[in-house]
Amino acid sequence: MSSKIALIYENDNFLITVNDTVVDTEKDMETAIESYKQVIKNNSEKNNVQAKTWEEILEIMKDIDDSRLIINDEYKNIAFDTMRFFYNTGKLFYMNSNGMTELIGGISLFHLVADMVSRGKVTSSNDILEFCKAVLECKTAYGVSEDGILVASPAFNYGSVEYNFETGKIHKGTSIEKAGFSDYKTYVLSILKK
Repeated sequence: MSSKIALIYENDNFLITVNDTVVDTEKDMETAIESYKQVIKNNSEKNNVQAKTWEEILEIMKDIDDSRLIINDEYKNIAFDTMRFFYNTGKLFYMNSNGMTELIGGISLFHLVADMVSRGKVTSSNDILEFCKAVLECKTAYGVSEDGILVASPAFNYGSVEYNFETGKIHKGTSIEKAGFSDYKTYVLSILKK
């Protein structure tokens, strides 16, 4: 483990720190211990096997020329609007007023969203992130490609439906139709929430 992780009791609070940076504060000791164990697990090397090195990820992100992209080389994390990707855990989080939601897709989803927003294919990162969150709440899987997002579920006629941001088309298995991302979101969620 390359990170220094500590559980500290100070001023009636339990602080969990990673490399002297506070990552969580708890009042209850049992909750603090559970949080501490989770931080250790998230930072352990066996759980942090990355398909790409940090340098490869930085190379991928070079094509996004947007002032909202913030790369923290010291702590190996990347931020864009309301997204945060943490290399050491390989996890992507959507940060909104309701809290911090872990999304699947890691750096691939991060790159797709940042790329589509910076090139004007979608108006806001929240458009895609809220959609991904809603899909997960329906206990359904999604995946990303270089220029699209696919939702897989037996609820769809051919098991999946995909939106391609480059072409602006929805692929429903037997048909492909020109539509906006909002049409795709409406279509997918109306079926998943039945």
